[in-house]
Amino acid sequence: MNPHTDQTSATRKKEAASTKGLDGVAVKVTKQSVHAGGSDLVKPEQIQKIKTPLIAALVLLAVVDIFVHGDHATFIWDSIPGFSAVYGLITTVLIIVVSKFLGHAFLMKPEDYYD
Repeated sequence: MNPHTDQTSATRKKEAASTKGLDGVAVKVTKQSVHAGGSDLVKPEQIQKIKTPLIAALVLLAVVDIFVHGDHATFIWDSIPGFSAVYGLITTVLIIVVSKFLGHAFLMKPEDYYD
């Protein structure tokens, strides 16, 4: 019998102990009630509703960038169509990779650090 998955009713009653809230009213807190109020943005259909217009806007901006003339380009790369989009993508990925490396190398502690 796994104590983490198989719970008796006595164990559930202990976890559902009532506590006093900030205003002095007794509040019944359970593990299920803590996780029940999740955000709607976690649902895949909500993510898709947000992602589709953003991708459409990115494609539209990339197409418009092709037709904008670089007559007044200050630097040579300003006249290359789509350079800003590609440069932004590469630098964003680079920032994420470097920050993850630094986080794992210097900030994260081992799992048993506080044991």
